[in-house]
Amino acid sequence: MKKIIFSIVSLLSIAALSCGLAACNGDSADEEGKTTHKIVFTDGDNYTISGLESEAQAGERVSFQVESDSVFYTVGKITMNGTELTEGTAGYTFVMPDGDAEVKVTMSPVGEYDDPDDHLSWGSTVTGLLSLSDGNTARLPLSFDGISSGNFIISVKDAIFSSDENILPSDAIEFVPTTASQGNSIIGGYLTVDLTNAQPGETYIYVNLDPNNSSLGTLIKKFTVTESSAITTMQVTFTYENNTDYPDEDIFINISDIESGTPAETVWLKEFENGEYTFEYAVGHTYYITVAYATLQQDGIHYENMTTLYLNEWRGAGVVGVTDNTLERDNANPARNILRLTTEGIEVPLTIVENA
Repeated sequence: MKKIIFSIVSLLSIAALSCGLAACNGDSADEEGKTTHKIVFTDGDNYTISGLESEAQAGERVSFQVESDSVFYTVGKITMNGTELTEGTAGYTFVMPDGDAEVKVTMSPVGEYDDPDDHLSWGSTVTGLLSLSDGNTARLPLSFDGISSGNFIISVKDAIFSSDENILPSDAIEFVPTTASQGNSIIGGYLTVDLTNAQPGETYIYVNLDPNNSSLGTLIKKFTVTESSAITTMQVTFTYENNTDYPDEDIFINISDIESGTPAETVWLKEFENGEYTFEYAVGHTYYITVAYATLQQDGIHYENMTTLYLNEWRGAGVVGVTDNTLERDNANPARNILRLTTEGIEVPLTIVENA
């Protein structure tokens, strides 16, 4: 009987010694008796944790870093076992408790962003709506606030992303620079958006432009892609100056919407009231403008003596912060002018000449 009692006691002593060297819950202890515990954490869809081991000894100082993987999110709240951690020079730090540690990361969405102190902003016609019924391509004007040809920007690196690739793929968005009328200095630009593979829904568009010799800025804006038409119009005023030998009453202007493909609107100079004509400009669209002279035949229906006239180029002088109010010759056809407007109520002077 004594031998049996001794054997049981011996086994219990061995088991107790084993639990002292390696904690019975899976933790372990070193020769000094310090216990090692688990650190539990998870990398998320929009962030990465680096420098954080899977275990540490109780009382050990633990440091790690958390970085956002998305331009649309910033690192928000970091906790260890429910206690919020503050970022320092070494990243996020905590003292390992005498037990397992669970690190949790909460990301914060950036939302819309437009720093008023940088040199980049959305054009005034950018409403945040993209309509699939308006065609396969949309145009989003950008303004290079305070940038002129004197800044000598000749190249721009761009980073453009969509927050929801299913709604609008990032590679469907492209930056197109606008150069000065003389020289090759970049003074503005716009985004072209290919809507071929877009789907109805909401997404954020991120734009960062980094020029060769100065700073532009970063923009983030929410866009809603809809099935129905999102066309809105703004009123602009045309004035004219006839620098030809042809009489005003026999000169007409054709205005055609490039995006919609609708028939051109014909306006005769005699229809201008007090030298002005108010036009309903489709927001975000681009127009062709041509000018010609013709005389009405005696039948009152047909015209003859058709003569092509030309328009001088124009840029919206005096419109602070806007670089996309332009009337420029079409390189493929100097008798045709390309009109781009972004400002409600702007006055567009049409200077008519006989030669290109």
